[in-house]
Amino acid sequence: NGEFYLLTDIVIPEGVTSIGNYQFYGLNNCNSIAFPSTLETINDELLGGCGFTEITIPATVKHIGSNAFASNHLLEKVVFSGDIESIGSRCFEYCDKLESVTLPTQIKELPERFLSGCSSLKNIQLPSGLEIIGNDAFLDSGLETVDIPSSVTTIGYSAFRNTPLKYIHVPATVTSITGNIISWCRNLEYIIWDSPVELV
Repeated sequence: NGEFYLLTDIVIPEGVTSIGNYQFYGLNNCNSIAFPSTLETINDELLGGCGFTEITIPATVKHIGSNAFASNHLLEKVVFSGDIESIGSRCFEYCDKLESVTLPTQIKELPERFLSGCSSLKNIQLPSGLEIIGNDAFLDSGLETVDIPSSVTTIGYSAFRNTPLKYIHVPATVTSITGNIISWCRNLEYIIWDSPVELV
């Protein structure tokens, strides 16, 4: 009902391990949520369109669904406090005030459109074990600088397209690039291309 959308605070009780899809979607008045220490799964579009300014993902969480936090237009900071096994596509898409993301150290893949449209995100520290940067992962974001770790083997289509990147270093470990990764990057000053994949 209408009163549900006036909620400002959510407390999820201990013992809960998974929260269903869309449970709190669109609660744009909600500015805080307390996750239980037992939580393992955050499902699809759980908190999309809410009014949080900061979110800390509990260390117990191993799986995050698609669009889980997308279109949170007040969200400024995200911290992963544990190791995530899987993250769905478009997790933080169009969080246009998001400035800071602390990624889990063991993450192997950034999913499709992970931070696309995050226009306030200027830089991000990618973990040293990262292997795959998914399609459109940073498309239309505000990314100005990024260091691609030498563990990365795959960069997806349009991964950094239409960002204000000033430089990019593609390491020799990258053996798969599906195209257009830096198209419409009008601020690029230089490229270091060590990958065996031909630069087109």
